[in-house]
This record gives sequence, structure tokens and C-alpha cells, in this order.
Amino acid sequence: MPPRDRSPWPGCSPSTRITPIPCTRRVERLEENAGATQVALSADDIADLDATAARIGVHGDRYNDVHMGLVGK
Repeated sequence: MPPRDRSPWPGCSPSTRITPIPCTRRVERLEENAGATQVALSADDIADLDATAARIGVHGDRYNDVHMGLVGK
């Protein structure tokens, strides 16, 4: 079985949509991160965030060439 078809967590299949949050080691941090889903953003907030992101821009690749080749596989 290829690694991508195995789940690193016992009892979870690869189709169980679990997305780990990097550096989240404590329940308190997980709860804090999950709380972000309760933040309501207005259309103006989103427009401000989009404008800021456009002004700052994206610099560099997220992954190196080897890891980028694994995306979507």
C-alpha cells in the first residue's frame, strides 16, 4: 500500500478528512485554532485582507521541486 493510502492515525482511513495543524501539540492550542472558525469577517474585512495580500505579494515557492511534484498525488 503506498504511503499516501495509509493513515498515520490508528482507526482513521485516508478518506477521513483530517488536516493536521502544524505545531499543534496541545488540546488548548487546537481549541484556540478551532475558535478561529467563529470569527465573522465582513465583506470589507475580506476586501482589506485581499488588498493587503495583493500589495504584499507572494515570494518564493511553498515547496521545493521534489515536494511540489507530490502535490495532488
